[in-house]
Amino acid sequence: MRRLTIIAVVLVTMLVATSAALAVTLPSVLFLPGKTSATAKATSSSASSLETTAGSKLTGKGLEVSLTALTAGSALGVYAMVVKEEAEGKNKCKTGVLIAGNVEITGEFHLVTLSEAPLEMGLLFLVPFTTINCGTIEKPTKVKISVEGSELWSFSGTLNSEIKEFGSTVSVGRGKPFRTSYLGDGGEKLNAFLHCNFGLGFEECGEGVGEAIKFVSEGLTIDE
Repeated sequence: MRRLTIIAVVLVTMLVATSAALAVTLPSVLFLPGKTSATAKATSSSASSLETTAGSKLTGKGLEVSLTALTAGSALGVYAMVVKEEAEGKNKCKTGVLIAGNVEITGEFHLVTLSEAPLEMGLLFLVPFTTINCGTIEKPTKVKISVEGSELWSFSGTLNSEIKEFGSTVSVGRGKPFRTSYLGDGGEKLNAFLHCNFGLGFEECGEGVGEAIKFVSEGLTIDE
């Protein structure tokens, strides 16, 4: 059995499960002694978009993401993501009681395996049903948009050396995410999907951020 251990405030261990047909690397999260959680945060000023295959689109500029792992021995945690300057055309968008232009989505994330050879990991974000209101001061709910499903981001870090950050990317083209496929526990291929409703029913959609996103931790060591 091969084992990768990622240590930050958190240890990320890649446990290898072997079957007759395929060996699957299963991620899980462990904590350093005395720690009950671990976090990573990212801030980007890059342009972003949420668009459907039919051409409907939200645009933003700026992004904040925080990841928190709460359970040792698990591959999952919780996240909070805030998109800045979000708009539908000239209509500023918001969620909940946030200031117009700010859209927040919170939910669960999973550390998943994208491929075995070469070994590649990803971050799967589960997006709960969320309503985004867009409009003007006079009509703040002029346009109502709903989004739900899941989306897949890449995960890049350096093995066998101490690092204090890791990178991630998420891209979309004409409403279709560039990356959707990942491996399940049994090695089966699964697909992330995201659906958006701009008023004409749910359609396939995807999120894209113009530049790679840098997550910062309190120190990260990856041992093979």
